[in-house]
Amino acid sequence: MKKQIFIAGALMAALSLSVASCGDDDAPVVKVPAEEEATAEGEYALLARIVAGDEDATLVRSEIALYNMDGLTAGEWESVSLEDMVGFSAVTPSVITLHAGKSWHEVAPFSESMGPSRFGMALAVLSAAHGKDYKAYTPAPVVLDVDASTLQFGAATFPLSAVSAQGLTLEYVSSYSGGRTPETGGSHKEVSVYTFAATGTFDKADALRFDTTIEAYDWLISEFSNTFGDRVNLNDYFWQWVILDNPYFYLTDLLHERDALK
Repeated sequence: MKKQIFIAGALMAALSLSVASCGDDDAPVVKVPAEEEATAEGEYALLARIVAGDEDATLVRSEIALYNMDGLTAGEWESVSLEDMVGFSAVTPSVITLHAGKSWHEVAPFSESMGPSRFGMALAVLSAAHGKDYKAYTPAPVVLDVDASTLQFGAATFPLSAVSAQGLTLEYVSSYSGGRTPETGGSHKEVSVYTFAATGTFDKADALRFDTTIEAYDWLISEFSNTFGDRVNLNDYFWQWVILDNPYFYLTDLLHERDALK
């Protein structure tokens, strides 16, 4: 008898192996003050062209470091081992996709707090059925501010500590309460290094673009219905990675998750 497994982590692995933000019509913005034009022609030139929509690019995080500052560090940043940070989740993105002057973000297949989403499970089983590796993306505005040395994706703004023809480095600083000095708390700083990928995200036919998250759900609901009807047995497709005790996934579950976003 096959061993029965019903663990969210295992299902998340199945999703990744088998296989939100809304659109914005505003034009991309590149802020280059007159006194910084020479700089923009140098290290910022390529990035400025990408943000303006003249070129596309996918940047993949190749390194990440974490630093801490609190009442014991005398105003200095001290290095923190990520192995000691159980549950750490980076705010800087693992992949930056810049296409047609916009920043594109994957519709999340799962979250650390809730586990696999209905969208993620439906997309994964559809991928397995069609022999694809579907991923769904929606756009957000991207803004390069050369004067402030920042790169903004939607509502999130990141300082740029390095820019070159090979890639870039983003930082993100956040505050926390408690810690070693609970009376003052402290701050964490992420430093993520990115390099240009050999191929772009949308060079792949199964990388899907949608104007909004709701449009992504509508497409998936239609494809799921055409492929499986009103339900599917996940064990028929995920058996190589996980056997579920309650394997049936229903179209109505996907409909309810979409409607909750409206």
